[in-house]
Amino acid sequence: MARRSGRVTMALVSVSSLLASQALGQDGGQTGSSLKVKAEQEASKLKPKAEQVTLQNTAQPVDPKPGAGQPAVPAEMQAWLESSKPGPMHEVLKKNVGSWKGACKSWEPGNPTPTAWECTSFIIPMMEGRYTQTRTRGTMMGMPFEGIGINGYNNVEKRFEGTWIDNFGTGIMFMTGVYDEKAKTITWTGTFKEPMSGQEMTMREVETHVDDNTMRLDFYMSTPGQPEFKNMEIVFTRESRSTPGAPEARPAPAARPAVVRPAAPTAPTAPSALPTPPAPKPASQPDTPPPTPK
Repeated sequence: MARRSGRVTMALVSVSSLLASQALGQDGGQTGSSLKVKAEQEASKLKPKAEQVTLQNTAQPVDPKPGAGQPAVPAEMQAWLESSKPGPMHEVLKKNVGSWKGACKSWEPGNPTPTAWECTSFIIPMMEGRYTQTRTRGTMMGMPFEGIGINGYNNVEKRFEGTWIDNFGTGIMFMTGVYDEKAKTITWTGTFKEPMSGQEMTMREVETHVDDNTMRLDFYMSTPGQPEFKNMEIVFTRESRSTPGAPEARPAPAARPAVVRPAAPTAPTAPSALPTPPAPKPASQPDTPPPTPK
């Protein structure tokens, strides 16, 4: 607004100078006062337009229901604020919060016999319910397994979004999900590159909420030109709605070792007084008395 008002003021000054120059060129005999009067008359015609422009630029949208003592929120910020609020889909994620024990089965392509293993998952809320964090630990193919996932619902894109990392790789997988309220399922899809063949694979994960204490995950894989096959299944049973044993997202800092400070030096003590030597023994007296003088 200040820049626009400044440009209008400069325009008024330029018009005044131009009119004065033209008048001086046409009639050199006019006095300075008559030139000034003419310039001011022409410039005054533009003032209403300048004031109108200034008023139009200072108008601001007003929040119809601002809080007491709170400034009005500009209209362009309303959509942003609304998009940041947790909604019904975030409540769907919130139902998963707790400690879960998982019974897992995995299949190799062409092998109908599954490999069974177990895992434990801890799901905690993040940022006032906008996201959830899942930490899963277990033993897969005889090796320790650990994975971390972040799930959320994007109010702008109208979809679930999630990331996943684990110690069986170095990549970050991104997935999107669609909720089916009637079936109580979230169907996630994502892609990743298979390290042995280098082919891009598509993963489809169906998350089914069987009841408040049972959740089932079915994983399917496919490559371009090949049929989809089921490669893993996890049936989770809730152990607790809280996560008292959940590993921390960040390791707790190690306790600092106690610092043993050296004792302050003490002033040297004065040497103790030397022991007083014993008094000399008196000279022994002879056994015979001295002779008596005559």
